[in-house]
Amino acid sequence: MGGRYRWLVIVGVVVALQWLAAPAEAQWIVSPEGQQREFDRIRFSAMYWQGGIEGKLDLGDIEGLPVILDVRDMLGLTGSEGGYVIEANFGAGRRHRFLFVYVERKHSGFNVMDIDITIGGRPIHAQIPVSSQIDLRQARFSYNILLVARPELEIGFIGGVGWFETIAAVETSLGNATATLATPYPSFGGNLLINPAGRLRLYAEICGFPEVNVEQFGGWLADFQVRAEFFVLDNLGINAGYRWYQMDFRLEEGDPAFDLKWKGFLIGAQARF
Repeated sequence: MGGRYRWLVIVGVVVALQWLAAPAEAQWIVSPEGQQREFDRIRFSAMYWQGGIEGKLDLGDIEGLPVILDVRDMLGLTGSEGGYVIEANFGAGRRHRFLFVYVERKHSGFNVMDIDITIGGRPIHAQIPVSSQIDLRQARFSYNILLVARPELEIGFIGGVGWFETIAAVETSLGNATATLATPYPSFGGNLLINPAGRLRLYAEICGFPEVNVEQFGGWLADFQVRAEFFVLDNLGINAGYRWYQMDFRLEEGDPAFDLKWKGFLIGAQARF
């Protein structure tokens, strides 16, 4: 049985068992203060994501430049720019939810690189001005089933599909290069919500997929976040946390390769109904 079909069977069995095991009282959630209300059918968050970028790019087609470029030391991408994260979580039942996530990050920088090149058989040391930009766009749609659904704790399994696009552009006096990597991907992971009925909550999530190699394509992806949520009103609140997103993708030999990590702090607002 192939890997993709094995995952489908596992997810199907988990869903079936949880559906049959869901208690009749599961349409309601009771807060630690003893207040009973219907569970959150809609959770929506919009957050600003500020932080740095790290890693390496292998563009390999700019004459005279190193094959592998460090995005901080060589390209001068310090992480001064940020991006945003939008999340929507829809409840089809107490234990069955659908999760949508959209992420954008943009970084641009300028640096002067010291390189050694060979012209006419003679080694020459040169300083090359470099302008660069890296953009990330990611969307993910997942089915989220709660394996534990209690007033004080929710633990869920997440399975779905995602899509990301990473665009890297480098401009120098020797030449320019632009590389784009855009691909769908499977996504699996889990999430945790502490004190789901309370005003102060803690949320954590990790998704992605392990190392895969398919024909000339290989790589892995990990997306982790943790945040604290405080509801000033029953349905409206604020949040703050941290997000870490890393990818390592390689195509055919000679094509671009991306080994990048985005990280930083989250701050935003959210609603629940």
